[in-house]
Amino acid sequence: MSSLKQKLEMMRNGESSASDNVNETIKSIEARNKELNALVYLNKADALHKAKAIDAIPRPDQGRLHGLTFSVKDHYQIEGLPCSEGSTQTAIKCASTTDPIIESILLEGAILIGKGNMPEYGKSNFTDNDLYGRTVNPWNKEYTCGGSTGGDAVAVASGMADFAIGGDSGGSLRVPASFCGIYSILPTRGLIKRADSPFVSNTFLKNMGSPGPLARSLEDLELIFDILLRENVFRPSPLSPRGQGEKTFTVLKQVGGVGCSPDIISAIDKASTRLKNIGFKEVAVDGKIFDDTVPVFFILGGQAGTMQEDLARTALSIQINPEKETSTIKNLRADIKKLMPPMTLESLLMQIYQWE
Repeated sequence: MSSLKQKLEMMRNGESSASDNVNETIKSIEARNKELNALVYLNKADALHKAKAIDAIPRPDQGRLHGLTFSVKDHYQIEGLPCSEGSTQTAIKCASTTDPIIESILLEGAILIGKGNMPEYGKSNFTDNDLYGRTVNPWNKEYTCGGSTGGDAVAVASGMADFAIGGDSGGSLRVPASFCGIYSILPTRGLIKRADSPFVSNTFLKNMGSPGPLARSLEDLELIFDILLRENVFRPSPLSPRGQGEKTFTVLKQVGGVGCSPDIISAIDKASTRLKNIGFKEVAVDGKIFDDTVPVFFILGGQAGTMQEDLARTALSIQINPEKETSTIKNLRADIKKLMPPMTLESLLMQIYQWE
């Protein structure tokens, strides 16, 4: 597959067009989406219409993403399109607004081709829900594609989109990118504005993660990330000052007693060498710290997320029915009650959840 810069150059030189690119993307969708179940909503007719309009724009006025196709996680709202959060309880047929981060991509001439599947509320590293079903790995359908931005990772890896926009708090971009053989990044917290969705409207969740891109190469990723930074820059997190101190990194080859396979260790070693060659220093850490904190993070993050969903549904007058939730969410709630003192945790998180 051509890189994004190659596609842009071909369109600007008249060797291809936005319409050609959209038609090629649609062919890939028709060939692969039924078996992979990556895109849960297709925007084909509107994409073709917009491609024709974009083809008529003179070269000096073309956007930086002129004619490229992209998908977005079904967590983001786009005016006129469905949005679900992967749940039957939060599904809406027609959003009334478009999240600003998606608007900035559209204004650069990119063409939305569809919305990617995700686990219910994004609370799983496996992309599966009762609304749209399971998304499988594009290279081996017996394997998982990861999550929670799993549908979009599969769409990018299989050529059903040139790039994608998702979000990451606990690995939701990094896990599916790794599983599907593509690239992503978790931006510094607070560097890019969060979506305006009521499901990420509190400080706790905003500080846990960030929106971000998915792409087939590091070069492609850099292109999209640069646009996100320029158009949506918010502020660096005060907890993560930029440009200060020594450049360091750490490596974990085992977490929770689970080690990496030899090929992954080889890739990690090569990456470590490259970092050292450009001036980074490797810092040793006690792996037990991560063994202890990872389960706590997922429990706290899960509780934070489920409470946020409950508060948001209440604010939107959406009736809450726990019996309609998937087994993933039911089990998560059960684990929280079993492992954490419910009243103490509830009172703690209620102090965190101050609506902005």
